[in-house]
Amino acid sequence: NVKIVKEETDQTSPEGDGSNTSDLNEEPIDVTYNYDIVFTYGSLAVKPRPITIKPIDATKVYDAKPITSTTVQVSAKSENNLITGHIISSVQTSGSLTDVGSITNYIIPSSVSIQNAAGMDVTRNYEVKLSVGLLSVTPREILIQTGSATKKHDGAALTSNTFTIDNSVNSLVAGHTVTVENIGSLSYVGKAENVCRLDKTKIYDATGKDVTRNYRIKYSYGILEVYGETTDNAFSESGKIGSFRDDLTGANNDGE
Repeated sequence: NVKIVKEETDQTSPEGDGSNTSDLNEEPIDVTYNYDIVFTYGSLAVKPRPITIKPIDATKVYDAKPITSTTVQVSAKSENNLITGHIISSVQTSGSLTDVGSITNYIIPSSVSIQNAAGMDVTRNYEVKLSVGLLSVTPREILIQTGSATKKHDGAALTSNTFTIDNSVNSLVAGHTVTVENIGSLSYVGKAENVCRLDKTKIYDATGKDVTRNYRIKYSYGILEVYGETTDNAFSESGKIGSFRDDLTGANNDGE
């Protein structure tokens, strides 16, 4: 309420005897009715706090299972952080990736919820801007070792169609199978690598789908050896492994 009052001042009597003509304890006089008061109102406003959030980037080696990332963080480029005690209580993202590659991971706008320390929803107090994350799956590296074989020269070609997966590198994903076509052949006395046709190596999942591209295949070639009548250096399966080949680079390295 607005009230305008008049306060009496001390006055002395005309005779100058020092006495007051007014009561100093008199209440101020309300004179509000003598004024025509016009009010101009100010305004108070709290603007939403702008923040930018993004899904955390995620990457993994191919394992035939989808990768997702529903954990979000305030972006390094955000104008502000969350207020102390506030948390992003729920969020959903759209990204899911199984095969080798990379995709953008988006936040679903309607899924974002922010709570204060008391658990109250305070989302409306924020201007939430959305940035994107990245999901990546990298190739699964495996090492295929072709088989080795030895025999005494008999005029017939020596071959070996065997191969193994070196599990010290990585195994095939459970349920996956691989086909390898060895083409190494030796008909005369000597040694040769048991090479295979790289374009014929195929890996399939349990449903028969070709998933070869999700693997990075390296090769370690076995040795084929044909010996003559008087050799004392016959090769055995426990002998030397031949050269090493990377199916991506085509590079050969000497075996040990």
